[in-house]
Amino acid sequence: MDISNRLSKNIKNGKLTSSRLNPVVTNAPTGTTPIHSKYNDETAAYYDTYAPYADNVFDAEMQGLDYSDFYKWTKVRIRSSNVINPSTGENLSIAWQSILILDRTVDFVPIGAYVRYNNATWIVYNPDNIASPTGNTIVIRCNTTYNTLDYYGNIVKTPMFFAKGTVLASSPYYMELSATLDGYQHVIMQLNDVTEKITNNTRIILGKSAFGMYGVSDFPEEFTGDLDSCHIFRADLRLQETVEADDLVNRVADGKYFSFVLDVGGSNVMYINEAQMLAVSARRNGETVMSTEENPITYVWTSSDESVATVDEYGVVTPVSIGYCQITCSIQQNPNITSAFGFNVVEREAQTYIDFITPIPDEIRSFETLNIEAAYYEDGQQTQDAIEYTLSRANENSYSYAVNGNVLTIQTYQPSDAPLEITASCNGYSTVKNIRITGR
Repeated sequence: MDISNRLSKNIKNGKLTSSRLNPVVTNAPTGTTPIHSKYNDETAAYYDTYAPYADNVFDAEMQGLDYSDFYKWTKVRIRSSNVINPSTGENLSIAWQSILILDRTVDFVPIGAYVRYNNATWIVYNPDNIASPTGNTIVIRCNTTYNTLDYYGNIVKTPMFFAKGTVLASSPYYMELSATLDGYQHVIMQLNDVTEKITNNTRIILGKSAFGMYGVSDFPEEFTGDLDSCHIFRADLRLQETVEADDLVNRVADGKYFSFVLDVGGSNVMYINEAQMLAVSARRNGETVMSTEENPITYVWTSSDESVATVDEYGVVTPVSIGYCQITCSIQQNPNITSAFGFNVVEREAQTYIDFITPIPDEIRSFETLNIEAAYYEDGQQTQDAIEYTLSRANENSYSYAVNGNVLTIQTYQPSDAPLEITASCNGYSTVKNIRITGR
């Protein structure tokens, strides 16, 4: 080993064994360990003893402290204080705070991490990650949320900070915006699996107003060349007109376009102790969807009266006494999505009738396709006799239909004030179902 290598090794060993240096193992990512050589044991002891008794101390939850799992929440104890403008010496808005993490094992705080304390969510904006004895950063209080819908229609709220920007004198919209908004809105939020879908021209709802996203900045990296270290998102908003499809109650742009409907069907007449499995299908935005590994659909079944009929986890209904019962199906991923199917339980006897054997929804939206099938029963047994379908009441321009065997296919085009009445007939027997045709 040459002299330079021995010297380098001795210096390294000296740093590791010195009692005057801080040997605490911290959360800093590999290759970014802050330099602690200027902090000796006395400084560390003072920190451990007195920091927990400082004023403005909060119990908090924070992301980013485990950099291998950036979005994991960790409970921490922090000290929060106002931020002083170095130019004027004045306090900045209460929306800006400087926080210190009261844990010597934490000396790295990544940009874009969320912090929750004092009944608010904050975003890490300007951390001190070089030569720091403990984690500290400037955070901004999120004062609104970006609302969108997940796959199942649940509202997802992403905390964000917004502030009124300055008027852009070169903008062709200057006069329009100066009269209504006095400039653009500037927003900052975390870059995650929700906000990564935002692009220029994405519309959002804030309050009762719609805005378009412009100047999207979703590429600032924590570590140069590491795309996975991008965790902060910035953009400017421009005021726009709301449209009919905007959900202003839940503040979701184009939220009324979304639909997730369950269709449940089976025999309208059931016999005591003769079980049957109800058919169920899901339609998302007009298209039939199945459960997948990425987007599982778990059905939950309940009976309105278990003294009349019970239902198991697979939708198998067992009638137990004479009466009327409703079976409700919902999905575990969004319990607000439900569909109810009603039927009568009767004693077993020879019967002749006609019945729909596929799930039929109470309503269908414009530009959707629906397949319906009915069957003729003789002495309680299903036959293959041909079914004749008659459609009436609804506006003729709102739908078209075709029949293939005993399957009726309906294509809708526009809403109708009157419901679509479907009559299935065979051998002098008939049954009727009404379906509303609504807009998107």
